[in-house]
Amino acid sequence: MRRCTFHTQGQLTLFQRCYSEQGIHDFAAGYCAPGPNAFVQCDSYESLGFSGSIDSWACGLLFDVVNIDGHNLSFMNLGQDKNGAGWNTANSLFWQCTAAEIDCYTPQPMHPTVPTDAGHSSPVMENGTNRITMCSLAVFSMLS
Repeated sequence: MRRCTFHTQGQLTLFQRCYSEQGIHDFAAGYCAPGPNAFVQCDSYESLGFSGSIDSWACGLLFDVVNIDGHNLSFMNLGQDKNGAGWNTANSLFWQCTAAEIDCYTPQPMHPTVPTDAGHSSPVMENGTNRITMCSLAVFSMLS
């Protein structure tokens, strides 16, 4: 049984009006998929794993009216999961999607430093967590 139901590692791929049952990564872009890729008007039932970018750095993803029953849509830092993937996407968008949880995180901003008189560097900006920013954007409606 195939569990990565609709999966791409390429670019310029459109998945439209697709349906999946009990897939692990129902709608996904894999390792370094150059994008852009789009999942439009897609539905999954009893999903067993998150959909989104499932490996490292697949950029330019559009999820438009994608509904995931039972699991998440995720753009996030995967840490050491998979291939030690780290951040799994940038310049990607969830638009009018529903899921059990929508994870749309953005990498921390760069922390430029300026030299001080003592020869040490001091941070110019503070470290912070951005839930939704320009890098990855989510517009969604939650299930009732």
